[in-house]
Amino acid sequence: MEIVNLAQVSTFNFSFMRTYLFYDLETSGLHHAFDQILQFAAIRTDENFHELERHEFRVHIRPDVIPSPEALTTTKIDPMEFRGEMNEFEAVRRIHQLVNVPNTTSIGYNSIGFDDLMIRHAFFRNLLDPYTHGYANGCKRADLLPIAIIFRQFNPEGINWPHKEDGTPSMKLELISKANGLADGMAHDAMVDVEATLALAKKLAANKTIWSWAMEYFDKNTFNSRLEKYVEHKPLGAVGQLTWGLLMHNRIGGNAGYQAPVIYMGHSNMKQHLFLQLDRADLAELNETERKEELSGVWRCKYGEPPFILPFERLQKDFITDERRALMKSNVQWIKENWVEWQAMCQFQMDYRYPQVDGVDTDDLIYNGFWNDSVKKQNAAFHQARDWQERYDICSTMKDETTRTLGRRILFRNEQQLSPELSMAQMEFFTERWTDQKILDKTGKDRFTPHMALQRIQELYDDQEHPLSEEDHNILMSYEEWLHERMANFE
Repeated sequence: MEIVNLAQVSTFNFSFMRTYLFYDLETSGLHHAFDQILQFAAIRTDENFHELERHEFRVHIRPDVIPSPEALTTTKIDPMEFRGEMNEFEAVRRIHQLVNVPNTTSIGYNSIGFDDLMIRHAFFRNLLDPYTHGYANGCKRADLLPIAIIFRQFNPEGINWPHKEDGTPSMKLELISKANGLADGMAHDAMVDVEATLALAKKLAANKTIWSWAMEYFDKNTFNSRLEKYVEHKPLGAVGQLTWGLLMHNRIGGNAGYQAPVIYMGHSNMKQHLFLQLDRADLAELNETERKEELSGVWRCKYGEPPFILPFERLQKDFITDERRALMKSNVQWIKENWVEWQAMCQFQMDYRYPQVDGVDTDDLIYNGFWNDSVKKQNAAFHQARDWQERYDICSTMKDETTRTLGRRILFRNEQQLSPELSMAQMEFFTERWTDQKILDKTGKDRFTPHMALQRIQELYDDQEHPLSEEDHNILMSYEEWLHERMANFE
């Protein structure tokens, strides 16, 4: 099949077939709501990984974004390159179209852990449905990282699995690509990472049985049915029984085989299964408050998302040190002797809700409820408008305060001075963001400010243990100059 290389969203109709969309982002930082996509790359393939089309574009930095210095040195994006091929509004509309082509499985490397959260927030911020690419019209999401972990631990043949310099196993895509010659070019370039992800997927999928089994974890119904099938119920003396499983996740670490023994705590109303990692905290050493409010090792597993739960019998005992084994045994004994308190701990976790934060910035209100049909209709009209004046008029009629604010911010960010009132509101909006005024995210954390960025740049200059390369030093000098120029506009 002929490969299509288009700068714009494809006009080819792939909806009649199942496709993979391998994608990657480079971003201005790690904050899902306050940072933005700077580079997007994607390759669409059929189910046999034959390339159908590819897309790559860079994005203008929004006038209200303060990039992380580390993001710039990691991606090697110089501030002189901040003017991309299109603004965020147009870029995000294109991404939304690509991931919502019917029967598309969007997949990246650690994509559910990071990239998908970035694009969801970008969709929300630009009045596009942030969820349809995960369920509507046959669309699905997947993530190659947890699949690769399964292969590394249980079927490692055919891949050179890398280690860090200290001998610790590593699942970094950059190291896997280098060890296996998956892609040429600089790591943390979006298209290079997409090519590496696709090449790794091809190698893993050669074992069709394990590949299909692992991919099915991203189906919510399969996830739940496997959970019921895989967990093991073991009696705990006369007090009751514990439900055991094996949890796999990159965060557990390679020295532990990316796996941990867990026991089931219950099900929350937020569509999560709760598990306690048995080799994390010593329950006997904690007080009652710590065992509830400050308990470490609680995993909240959302349906169809990592971490994966496997049968406890798949635990690879070579990774269970004597220390881990002793802590497991101690915690099981504590639960047996304190059954009533254990049940109270489980109930606390099931009932737990994240605390409400007052004054959360509108950009981070994605989880404040789903849009109703009326809001969706107005959002669609906003995108279908003939010009910015019509979008401004639509904003004026929006009854929902959140979407009205988001719509006006789209106008601000695209420098649309359509009325004196809008121009004044635009100046106030940007002044807030460039003069270190307090802006909160949904956790109550302060937004990254220009002075925070300057302070962090100086810390990187002064870090003698991790000296900057000449290239990184030049990038930070350019960024520092860029910051001062922007800040001067709002003094």
